[in-house]
Amino acid sequence: MNSMWYKKPAQNKKEAFPVGNGRLGALVHGNIGHEVIDLNEESVWSKPFTDRNNSSGAASLKEIRNLIELDRISEAQELIYESFTALPQEQAHYKSAGSLHIDFYDGETYGLKGPDGIRRISDESVSFYKRQLDFETAVASTVFTRESKTPSTEDLSKNTSGSSITYTTEVFASSQEDVLAVHISASTPKSIYLRASLECRDAYKKYSLSDDTVCFHSINGVPFAAVVTAVAVDGNVKVTGSNIIVEKADEVTLFVDVESAYRKPHYYKKCGDVHRKANSLALWSADLALKKICLASCRNFDSIKRLHYQETAAQFKKVSFKLTDGSSKLCTEELLEKKSSPEFMEQFWNYSRYLLAASTMRPGTLPALPCGLWLTEDEDSDNVRYSMNELSPENYAPYITGLKRNGLSSEKLYKKLFTHGKTTAREMYGIQGCAVHGSTDIWGDTSPAGSDLRNSYSVAGGTVVVENIMNQFYSTMNVKFLKKNYRVLNDIARFYASYLVLENEGKSAVLVPSFHEYKKDGETFYAGYSDGETNYELYKMFGSVIKAAEYCKVSSVDEDLVLFKAMRSRLEASALEYEKSMTSVKADKFDFEPESFFDRNFEILYEATQRIISSRVCNDVLEIYILEEVPESLASGEFNGATLKGNVFANITWKDGKIKAAKLYTKPGHDFIDQLVICYKGKRYNASLKNNSLDVMNVLPTTV
Repeated sequence: MNSMWYKKPAQNKKEAFPVGNGRLGALVHGNIGHEVIDLNEESVWSKPFTDRNNSSGAASLKEIRNLIELDRISEAQELIYESFTALPQEQAHYKSAGSLHIDFYDGETYGLKGPDGIRRISDESVSFYKRQLDFETAVASTVFTRESKTPSTEDLSKNTSGSSITYTTEVFASSQEDVLAVHISASTPKSIYLRASLECRDAYKKYSLSDDTVCFHSINGVPFAAVVTAVAVDGNVKVTGSNIIVEKADEVTLFVDVESAYRKPHYYKKCGDVHRKANSLALWSADLALKKICLASCRNFDSIKRLHYQETAAQFKKVSFKLTDGSSKLCTEELLEKKSSPEFMEQFWNYSRYLLAASTMRPGTLPALPCGLWLTEDEDSDNVRYSMNELSPENYAPYITGLKRNGLSSEKLYKKLFTHGKTTAREMYGIQGCAVHGSTDIWGDTSPAGSDLRNSYSVAGGTVVVENIMNQFYSTMNVKFLKKNYRVLNDIARFYASYLVLENEGKSAVLVPSFHEYKKDGETFYAGYSDGETNYELYKMFGSVIKAAEYCKVSSVDEDLVLFKAMRSRLEASALEYEKSMTSVKADKFDFEPESFFDRNFEILYEATQRIISSRVCNDVLEIYILEEVPESLASGEFNGATLKGNVFANITWKDGKIKAAKLYTKPGHDFIDQLVICYKGKRYNASLKNNSLDVMNVLPTTV
């Protein structure tokens, strides 16, 4: 299913259709009389960077460890709260960039009846309605037909009693023009009447720039500005106050852009810590936005749409994912009542991949938030900043879903984390290396966020960065990328090597304090010694850095590398014991049924894909796992273009949980891993790529 559709307007933001170009996003509600398009821009956050590191941490660390050793956990937790809580507690969070409001009316509805200042056509006059989001074209469209007692085109329809007019609104975020385009057309000439305005609760200033363009500034947080202009075919366009008014037009295109001071090189370099006044930075942002929409408005809409389609279609067609024959005629509302069906899962998978693509494509520069590029919750919600756990490959899948280029958006964030993480390690822990806590923001803030003992103070964020960099390397086999980021890997490992505490006469090591929920003497605690899972993650992390050093040809007698190998050996017994215990426990049943179509998208996208085909690199051999614990909704299907580690691609067809056809291949001129192990139905089969391809069915026994 390459699209989704509804029979009625969105009732909330999670039902609205998202469009985005990686930088600029919008949620299209598809209302009839009063359309609302919520705006987001990836760099609109609540505040510039501030150094929040609590220097009391380093001085208190020894005492905290002593209290934990003496089993005085409550006292240790209190001291952790006092000395490790950041100053101030909270990081920056992602913000709304306002909204575009469009009131549709006609010649019959002049004047306001009140009380809200909106004049709109009545929903009761609509005889047909459909809104659709096409994943291939990345266009959100709304089509409705209404009956008018008196034709709005009176000069063309004299002596008639009324007319039936079909209105079509198309919305997309162009990556070439880097603006949002809202195109409105009607089946009858001179039928479009509308009033458009920009709204934002943080707006500092609103004004008109010309007789077809309006703007607002915001200086609350990262300064930004939004600009909208109208281009009409025939008809009249004017601005009154901060409203663009269009009447008797055949077609109208609204071009919208949001820009922030984050794009100003000096502001970006200083992480917002500049002396220039916020209102002048907002004005600079407005000038940048105006330039973009002026350039876009000079071009033909059809050519803009055609170029947009060419790019989005090329990206969408890299991967084909089908679980059905495509004959279902159910709308999305009806599919939500059949969440365990292949029809639902096929649409949800393709929709989730679309969200990931629209959130991370160029000209975007940041990885996707848990909600993508769009705010669907209140601004004080926890999910409007980066959770390191949700940036891990288990929750964020640009590579395996064929979006390699989109995964590169994480690299700039790693550099920021590296810069600030070194300061956090030094000031909060008194040791060298790079420390990353459980969440971060646009600036790569590495200090703790909040004061929740379950996750705020954990330094596990560094393991996620290492895992992501290695995942990116194994997906591309680009040694140049790995060399560029090796210093990040090295400094993260150096921090953990220094932070670990030796035990048993130096034969083992533990992380103290480490944070996880446990019970002791009937009480619940959170701070203590690292558990098996934490030790296992650290063991894997050291192994990844050691392997990266091998690829980067780091000397085997390098001082840091020798230390990493020693610390890994001290964690080995605990880590392998944990791994053994996990393999003997049946995997938890994963919940593949989200509450809505805008819920856990990236997590379910990754998990569903992994159940069909997944991979890992072990001792320079690529292990490929096929059809593992496939749920009923994924029992049969076809998946072409899956990107595996080792820079290997896969096409696979299966039915009733059994493989029917599978091909592995690589692209000429690229490095790849040619030694393979095919894992299927609990057995392992050695294989290798010959002439850049392999028919998996020739490797598996005919009895399988």
